[in-house]
Amino acid sequence: MRKSKHSETSNAISIHAILNKPLFYNNKEGRSYIMSKDANPQHTFLRIILLGLRFGWPVLILLGVLWFPFDWLSEVWPAFGVPFHEVFHNAHDHFVGHTIFFFIIGTLTLSLIPQLRRHLHWYVAGLILAALVQETIQAFFRGELPTFTDFNAFKGDALGGICARGLWFVLELLHSFWKRKSPITTPPRMKSS
Repeated sequence: MRKSKHSETSNAISIHAILNKPLFYNNKEGRSYIMSKDANPQHTFLRIILLGLRFGWPVLILLGVLWFPFDWLSEVWPAFGVPFHEVFHNAHDHFVGHTIFFFIIGTLTLSLIPQLRRHLHWYVAGLILAALVQETIQAFFRGELPTFTDFNAFKGDALGGICARGLWFVLELLHSFWKRKSPITTPPRMKSS
């Protein structure tokens, strides 16, 4: 049996084949169907995980920053705690901090996943889930059960996330207006002397 020149990298080739190569087949009635290279459910799960990691790693980093327990870090590390408590020393500043933080995270998420700009219901659902998980993690690190009674933080989360979506809406309107307004022309050539 003759070995392929790619036999040493069979894992890389099989993953590439699973992700990128559809297969056509005909059934008994002569109809054509498209099927993935391997219909094994484990490979389908692997394909989903690999595609999620390939395109979703920036969002995972943003969620890691969003869900990091900064309140816990301020108690454990006094050098971080002093400026943290100066910035978040009353309810108003806590509200503003949540608003700015979710505005930044929402803006970056919408820039990384443009499909969320067209599907507002998925963005709002993700925003609510992110806010609930963030408060849950904060409560667990304080040694408490989550009660979800910090409406001040939730209002800041909602305001920041919706303002991020509003910013993208305005940018898209300006882009479409600018695109319709300016004719497509080629720049004039420079004269040679």
